[in-house]
Amino acid sequence: GTLQNLKLPDYPEDWKDKHIIKCAYALFDQHDPNDEDSLNPKELPALLRNFTSEMHLFWDCPKVAPEWSDDIAKDLTLKYEKSTAKTLTFREFLPLFEEFFIARYKKTIAAAGTAAQ
Repeated sequence: GTLQNLKLPDYPEDWKDKHIIKCAYALFDQHDPNDEDSLNPKELPALLRNFTSEMHLFWDCPKVAPEWSDDIAKDLTLKYEKSTAKTLTFREFLPLFEEFFIARYKKTIAAAGTAAQ
């Protein structure tokens, strides 16, 4: 997997900023094969499905429905459409990744842990 070899902590709630950035960069890089520092917003659903799948497989996080990824991709696209550019650079992608992926994923993990108790 894209994230498996990044030496990330065992528990995503323990990830520091550098781990989040490493994760975002690896995912962005995978979807930017020409190394042009650009990501088509239409690729966001696939990127998100890849991320949530790896989180489930390698970090034993709760399985997330594909619709969840697609809903967040729609949120990202709506937020991004305010921009005039046709593609996202990594600098534009990183805050979106932090806001939507990590913040919401940590909430999902925390909620699952509370429900299990």
